[in-house]
Amino acid sequence: MMNTSVIATVPPRVTLVAVTKTLPASSIVEAYRQGIRHFGENYVGEFEKKYAQLPKEIQQGATFHMIGHVQSRKIKKVAELFDWVDSVDSVKLAQKLDEAAGKLHKKLHVLFQINISGEAKKSGFHHVNMLPCEHIPYRNMSVEGLMTMPPAVTDPEGSRNIFRSLKHFSETVRKKQPAIGSVLSMGTSQDYQVAIDEGATMVRLGTMLFGEREKKSNL
Repeated sequence: MMNTSVIATVPPRVTLVAVTKTLPASSIVEAYRQGIRHFGENYVGEFEKKYAQLPKEIQQGATFHMIGHVQSRKIKKVAELFDWVDSVDSVKLAQKLDEAAGKLHKKLHVLFQINISGEAKKSGFHHVNMLPCEHIPYRNMSVEGLMTMPPAVTDPEGSRNIFRSLKHFSETVRKKQPAIGSVLSMGTSQDYQVAIDEGATMVRLGTMLFGEREKKSNL
């Protein structure tokens, strides 16, 4: 059963992305009926099957985000299935997504993933000069802003400095690259209220909306 009371805790200025990975298509339908329009998925094959089960109203009216790592062999399918790719973590991936979107005559919305915490196991850009905007003339992508994933925490306050740092990073980036949008995607079920305090314009909620999954997730 979906926890609909959580929706009211997200201000109207902040986009709520319901993370529906590993959940059935019926969870998307239920959330859509509650007014949610943005949905995040991690697994391309799983989402392709799920998408086919959705009513046309939702296929056309919802916005679907790829929030997981994009494998090279699945770039074409990602560009086909998703409206947003929230995890662009390399120049090579950005270029290939732009090419794939062009072949589909489609405009993709993307976020650059920033590794603010500097964790070796996490993907993402570490420095403003690494961002690819100056090097690739994107024709089929709109770079809407930045996203980050902080380390797992037990106390939401443990993420505050990460979110504050991304906000400052974003301000620096936009001075150098005005074409990059102002979206800041940061905050999950573990810390989204702190993220909103620090300027998030988009949060990703899974557990808070749908409860624990069979395979636990920080989302």
